[in-house]
Amino acid sequence: MVFQLSQDGWAPIESKVAAIVEWLAPETVKHLRSFLGMDGFFRTFVPVYSEMASPLTEFLKSTNGGSQNLEWSVACQTAFMGLKAALTSAPALRHFDPVYTQLSTLMEAKMQWGQFCSNGSRV
Repeated sequence: MVFQLSQDGWAPIESKVAAIVEWLAPETVKHLRSFLGMDGFFRTFVPVYSEMASPLTEFLKSTNGGSQNLEWSVACQTAFMGLKAALTSAPALRHFDPVYTQLSTLMEAKMQWGQFCSNGSRV
């Protein structure tokens, strides 16, 4: 994700956010590694990243690698959609604000993740 500076301050470039929103569910191990590599780069902006990515990383451990097709589960789809949502909303899109504490960021992210999971996200 790339940020641009304007008179209004820092903002993410719309096309980069759209690319994440439109990212299709991985079909192969290579695609899954690519997605996890991209969003792993931004894990410092997602306070509960390890919890959210856990189903995908555990799934990846159980594969042989390469271009093997994936048997995608509901847990993997929920994690995939949750990570995309986290990367395309606050606090990931918010530029650093020293007034905003890490505790409130963590609590906000956990609440968002809980709401996402409880809304019965669909595959």
